[in-house]
Amino acid sequence: MKASINNLMFIAKIAFVFVLFNFLAACSDNNKNTTIRVSFLPDTSINQLDKRYNALIDYVSKQTGLHFELIYAKSYQDLYDKFLNKEIDLANFGGITYIKAHSNAKAEPLIFRDVDERFYSVVIVKNNHPAKTLSDLKNTHFSFGAKLSTSGHFMPRYFFSQLNMEPETFFKKVTYSGSHYDTAKLVAEGKVSAGSANAEIINKLLRDGRVDKNSIRVLWTSPPYPDYVWAVQPHIPDNVKNKIREAFLSLSLNNPEHSKILNDVGAKYFLPATHENFVILEDIYNKSKMLK
Repeated sequence: MKASINNLMFIAKIAFVFVLFNFLAACSDNNKNTTIRVSFLPDTSINQLDKRYNALIDYVSKQTGLHFELIYAKSYQDLYDKFLNKEIDLANFGGITYIKAHSNAKAEPLIFRDVDERFYSVVIVKNNHPAKTLSDLKNTHFSFGAKLSTSGHFMPRYFFSQLNMEPETFFKKVTYSGSHYDTAKLVAEGKVSAGSANAEIINKLLRDGRVDKNSIRVLWTSPPYPDYVWAVQPHIPDNVKNKIREAFLSLSLNNPEHSKILNDVGAKYFLPATHENFVILEDIYNKSKMLK
């Protein structure tokens, strides 16, 4: 009888170990099979987006054990719509697109770059343009970027209004190029007199030669404001959110491999982001008649 009980206890222990092993294996498999659909703000060409983000996403995938599926948005509005329709799980938003996604889809901010705490817009003109100040652009043809662009439209328009320069009455004609690169190209080719764009992207276009450094110049630089942020759907499990955040935060310029990744995305490091970082933009947006 005693031997029989011992046998039953032994079998029970074996069964418990077997169940525990299968449970842990299932958890591991579920982690490996978790797919995060990620998309970026289409502020440049797909080729440039790939160069900017592929190494970063590969790194985060390896660090977290998660599979990332890249989904390209056709426009700022398309990125917002895809998030709203739950077609993507993680998005790199511009500030205003994030504010809209937070308001209408409860987007949760995870991380942002060091430079995103104090971001800038610029107004550019052709190198030989006689303008010395913004007021010299009165009655000229002006181009914003995309309508949903924080740095290419929303914040420049806001700062113009603070200077009593309502674009539709101050300028002779106002158009939208759709992207920072297209704005720079239109100005460089003399198709518009001036345009507003992301300061970081304009500097990069001039550095890598995609825009001739002798063809345009910066006429005006805006005051700083918060901009880009990586945000997730609210239904993503907390442990997955934490893994993604920690992977971004682990990047360091002291590591040569990390240094290249950070340089590609224009960062020295990443910081945890909360909605509090964007309340200034939210307040401006809520008081504005733009994009309503």
